[in-house]
Amino acid sequence: MLIDWPRAARAWLLAAEDARRRYAASDAIALSTQALDAAERGGEAEVRARALVVRARAREAAGANNAALADLTEGLAAARAAGDRRLEMLALRYLGGDFSASRGLPVATSYVETGLRIAESLGDRASEADLLARLAVIAEVRLRLDAALEFGRRAAEAGRASADERALAVGLDGLKGACLNVGDAVGLAAVLAELKPLLRRLDDLVRLQWAEFDSAFLFIASADWDKAVAAMQTAIEVNRRGGYPSWVALYTMYLGWVARLRGRDDKALMLGRQALELTEQHKHLWVEATACAMHGTTLLLTGDRTGAIELLERGLAAAEAGGAEANLLRCAAPLAEASGSAAVLADADRLLEQASIPADGAWLYGEEACLALARAWLVRREPERARVVLAPLLAVAERVPWTPMLAATLAVDGRALLQLGQREPARAHLLRAEHLAREHGLPHVLRESLSAQDALT
Repeated sequence: MLIDWPRAARAWLLAAEDARRRYAASDAIALSTQALDAAERGGEAEVRARALVVRARAREAAGANNAALADLTEGLAAARAAGDRRLEMLALRYLGGDFSASRGLPVATSYVETGLRIAESLGDRASEADLLARLAVIAEVRLRLDAALEFGRRAAEAGRASADERALAVGLDGLKGACLNVGDAVGLAAVLAELKPLLRRLDDLVRLQWAEFDSAFLFIASADWDKAVAAMQTAIEVNRRGGYPSWVALYTMYLGWVARLRGRDDKALMLGRQALELTEQHKHLWVEATACAMHGTTLLLTGDRTGAIELLERGLAAAEAGGAEANLLRCAAPLAEASGSAAVLADADRLLEQASIPADGAWLYGEEACLALARAWLVRREPERARVVLAPLLAVAERVPWTPMLAATLAVDGRALLQLGQREPARAHLLRAEHLAREHGLPHVLRESLSAQDALT
């Protein structure tokens, strides 16, 4: 029997795209592979290119990142050979995704910027929204938070201008992350209020899991721990249906962070170990670096300095390979505190100095890195430098307020004031940190503030 290979290829491709939209990643991989085979047999260059891109996205959702990268690289070349500009743009967008960006940020940025130029030339506002949102994420991990906000705003505007609900969701998603990074709780709440119902209506489980996770920070701001934990657990549940297993490690380690803030150290250690095990199953350099930074900080806080240094050095190596300044600083700052290394401290300080953060903002995601950096300066008896690091955190935490960050920053800033001989301002900071710690269940902050107050007597 003769087989119409071109027609079969298109049928398999449509089925693969439908499976991917239903979050049936394994089915999408199998169907796109069949489409690829049929396209090659039928000499359908354009269908072959599309099958490669569809299979890449399904493989990414399944956690097969290396295979996805190979498919996208081949798919980009095939799209260009076929002269399909829209498919080329799509391949460029996903080549600039997390799994490839964590292997080489400059190249990934170039992919996205090239894709954006194509979208603009085509007048495709929906694709502009997607590519601008991606540039916002890249700017965040490069610690260019002012640029991230600008990209996020442009993404949301492009999404609205497209009159396409999916494009609007993508654009708002880009703005959401930028608001969170700079500590803009009001902006974050406004975006989430519009975005979450939209994502549920669209059944966009990929972005919904992040929206659920990010909503936890609004509860953390008011130290509403149970609701914060529930939001993170909801993100994990959505992830089980929507795919992208490498992200579960990040959600898990933040659950451990919340446990640590509450003084539930055994649970924090357990969740940190789980997150590290998950990074072994699904390799992602950005996630690995962040997991090492956060669990390393837990180890340091619970007295395992040697283990903390070992883990933070591993995280720093992953961050260097991933090339994201945010992750480098996340690991270098606590490593400077744990090891006492002047060289690591200088590197961490340089990374923060080079960051571009809005004048009225702070790097919320880097709160613990900034606190560790300040403590490292205090060990070296340089309280002025510690206070420079703490000032943006303190201003944003006071204004919003971000209650746990405010308490922790007051405790460290109080120690800096003590070193400067400013006893009464130091006392006021430390007493306020103690009050917040007692009221909101922050035992580690309470211990630090009480210990510093002993020097006042």
